[in-house]
Order: sequence, then structure tokens, then C-alpha cells
Amino acid sequence: AIASVHRYAMLRFTLRFIVDFKIMLPLWKTIDYTMYSGHNARKELDIMEIKIGYASRYLNRKGCGFSLVNLNPKGKKTSDCVIRAIALVSGKKYEEVRDDAYAIYCKTGYAMSDKKNEERLLEKYGFVKMKQPRKADNTKYLVGEIWKLTDGRPCVVSCAHHLTAYNGNDIVDLWDCRNKTIGNYYIKEK
Repeated sequence: AIASVHRYAMLRFTLRFIVDFKIMLPLWKTIDYTMYSGHNARKELDIMEIKIGYASRYLNRKGCGFSLVNLNPKGKKTSDCVIRAIALVSGKKYEEVRDDAYAIYCKTGYAMSDKKNEERLLEKYGFVKMKQPRKADNTKYLVGEIWKLTDGRPCVVSCAHHLTAYNGNDIVDLWDCRNKTIGNYYIKEK
């Protein structure tokens, strides 16, 4: 029991340290800062350790960070990456972008997630397609290196079979795709 209390005190200190430096992580929303007791205490402490590990990786990052955000109004984790990315970067409501994507689908007959429909939807919202970036040694950039290309401007980033949003600081998505290769990226015209 003393070891558990000591572990809890160390975790609480680490949490306090992170909160004091105003680092906002969506995962911290679920943490209860009260003393844990009962038969679930061990399980809850282990969950907190996982989150602390995530935070330390976040703090030691190079390049842009990652924020876990799900814009789906029903909280579903589904294949709506196009809608989520465009809504996040353009500032439009999820439902509005979804309805526009559906209208394009009805007009063209291609699947909603088809590349042709994605590009029409991005064009409708004023995004300009940039070619696939290459480094001086002809290697490709990773999604986590998008900050080097955009000067902090928000954009939609394409990687293999996926679109993600970059808000100027972090990749905002349901999963961390920073280690994937950038296909194209789309910057919103002013």
C-alpha cells in the first residue's frame, strides 16, 4: 500500500509539472486528480503511467506534435478522414463538409472517399494542391515534418490512403500518422 501511495505521489507530481507548463493534451481530460482507493486503484495507476509515458514522448518530440481529436458528431471512429481534415483546417462544421462531400458524390458517381471527389471538395473550400515535397537528397518528407514546409500555416496533408489536418502546431487526427510519408499537401488560399 505504501508503494502504491508513493507511485501515486510521483505520478501526481509529474501531472502537476505538466499542467503547470500549460501543455494541453486531450488525453489528460480523463484523469481524476483525487486519491485512488479500492480494488481498481492498481488498474487506474497503470493507466496514468501509460498517459505519463505518452506525455513524455510528446514533450521530447522534434517537429510537430500530435493531438487526438474526433470531430465525428456521433463519436464514431470511421473512414471519414477527408471530412474531419477539411473541417478542422477550414473551420467549417463537420456536417456542412459532409453534406458537400455527399453532393459531390451524387454529382460524380465516384465513391465519397475517391481521390477525385477529395480533390473537388478541397478545391471547393479554397485549398491549393502542392506537389509532393522532396528533400535536397531526394528523400521524401514525413507527415511529422510538415512544419518545415508550411511556415506554421494550417494545411491538409495527404499520406497513403489517408488525409490528416495540420493546425500550425500539431497533427490533429484519430491516430498518429507523423511517421507516414507525405503524398501531397493542400494549403488554404487567403
